[in-house]
Amino acid sequence: MRVIIPPTGNETIAMVKDTSLLAFLPLSTELFFQTSAIGNRTLKIMPTIVAATAWYLIITTVLMVVQYYVEKHFGRGYGQKPTRKDQALKARMLSIQGGGSAGR
Repeated sequence: MRVIIPPTGNETIAMVKDTSLLAFLPLSTELFFQTSAIGNRTLKIMPTIVAATAWYLIITTVLMVVQYYVEKHFGRGYGQKPTRKDQALKARMLSIQGGGSAGR
């Protein structure tokens, strides 16, 4: 899971960002299309575009925070600094195997 989460989360966020490209297709369920339709109806185009931008920003921010905490959860215990006991054990193993200068 530690290896799977980052690319999956990045792809999910990229797909959400790429939905704004659907504005040029006649899909009535897409967020940008809906805000454009509301803007054309009310003749307040700029506020609706800002609203769509804010929605995309909020959605991607929430997804990034969720991805951060999921990565943090599954990355526990990985990459911690070795303790003195771990270093001593490693030095003993190297000296037993004859592969290190520990103990000389």
